[in-house]
Amino acid sequence: AKTSIEGYATNWADNDALTIFHADAGAVAYSTNDCFTISSADRATGTFRGTLSAPLSEGCSYDWYAVYPYNSAYTSPSGSSCLQPIGLSNLVQYGYGNTDHLAGENYPLCGKVTAVPYGKTPSITMSAVFAVIKLVVTNNSGKDLVVTSASITSSKANLSGSCFIDFSGDAPVLTDGPEESVSKTVSLVVSGGTSLANGSSATLYLSVIPFVARGETLKLRVNDYEKDLVISDAKDVAFSAGKVKTISFNFNEARTDRVYQHAAALSDIAPGAVVLIVGDGEKAITNCYGTSCCPAVVNFLALKSDDRFVGYVSPVCLWNVSGDADSGYTFSPVGDASVWLYCNTTENRGSNDNLRVGTGGRKSFQLDADTYLITRDSYKKRYLSNYNDRKWYSYINTANYPVKMSFYVLKEDE
Repeated sequence: AKTSIEGYATNWADNDALTIFHADAGAVAYSTNDCFTISSADRATGTFRGTLSAPLSEGCSYDWYAVYPYNSAYTSPSGSSCLQPIGLSNLVQYGYGNTDHLAGENYPLCGKVTAVPYGKTPSITMSAVFAVIKLVVTNNSGKDLVVTSASITSSKANLSGSCFIDFSGDAPVLTDGPEESVSKTVSLVVSGGTSLANGSSATLYLSVIPFVARGETLKLRVNDYEKDLVISDAKDVAFSAGKVKTISFNFNEARTDRVYQHAAALSDIAPGAVVLIVGDGEKAITNCYGTSCCPAVVNFLALKSDDRFVGYVSPVCLWNVSGDADSGYTFSPVGDASVWLYCNTTENRGSNDNLRVGTGGRKSFQLDADTYLITRDSYKKRYLSNYNDRKWYSYINTANYPVKMSFYVLKEDE
C-alpha cells in the first residue's frame, strides 16, 4: 500500500515516482535529488527502483528520505525550494462515501528511515502530509435531498493550496506558501449523488492542510445551506496529517421548491435567464470547478411534470445565458459573468479533456438538429458528452457518444 490514513488505504499506480535523498547517518550533507519509480511488476511489494547520483561506501550507514510525488525542484529534505500542492481547493467526489479523490500527485506523502547499513535495501513507511475531514450530512429537511456540493471555510487557518514541506525530521513540518497560493476554503462537488430520504445520511471527504483550531469558526456549507461550527478557545482541536476528523452536519433547512420550464430552443431563452443544462434527462453540468478540471457530472433532485421540473436545484448547476442564434450562446455561472463554459483547444484534433469554466476563447455554443450541444466557431465542431457519469468532456465527433441536451429555465414568478 502507498499509505494508510486511519484505515483508508491508497495504492501505488504504475510509474508513480518518489524524490529520494540520502546522507551519512546523522549528517545533513544530503545527496542530490534522485528519482525512483515503480512499475506494475513491483506494485505488490511497493518497490521503487532508480539510480543514485552519489555512490554508497561499504561499511557505512545512511539516512534515507522520500517524498511523493517526485519534484525536481527539491534540493534537500528541508523542502524550502519546492512549493507543493496539498490537496485541491476544488474537489470532486464520485458518489457518497467514496475516497478515490484523496490520492494522486496533489496528495503528498513522505517518510524517513535512519542508520541503514550499506548493502541493505531501505524500507520507508510513507505518511500522508494532509488531513481529512469526514463530513457526515444527515437529511432532516422533511423532503428527499441530493447532496451536490459542500465547502468548509476557516476564519483563521488556510485549508487548501500549496506549502513547503520539511521532511527532514521525524514528522513533516508544513509552511504555507505565498498568500496567493493558499485559501481558507476547501470545496467539494459530489458527482453521482443519489436521493437521500428524510433521516438518511451521506458521507463526504475533504482533504485539508493540517491545522490546529482554537477560538475560531468553521463555516460549513452543504448545497446552499450554511452553518457555523464555533470552536472555543478553551482547548485545541487538531486536524492532523494522516488523520480523519469527523464533523456532523444536520441538514434541517426547510427548502422552497422552484419551477424550471423546458425551453424548446436556445432562442426561446431570454438573455440573462437562469437555466439548468441537463444531459440524458438527469445529469447536470456544474459551473464551479474552474480551469483545473472538466466540470463534474451531478445528479439533481427534481420532480418532472410534463415539460417542467419542480424541485430544488443546487446553485452549482445553474447558469446565466447570453448571445443569440447568429453568434452562438454563452453560459456563465449564475451571478458571475466574468467566466463562462468554454472548450480550451483550438485544434481539430487533440485532448478530449478540455472543457472548462474560465475566460477561454471558445465559448460560443449551439444545439444541432440532434440536440447535441456543440462549439460554434471556425474550427471543427466538438460535442459535449459525459465520461463515465463523472466529468463533462468535449469530443471531436459523434463516435464518443455525445449527450442530448435540454434546457430548463427558472420561472422567477412561480
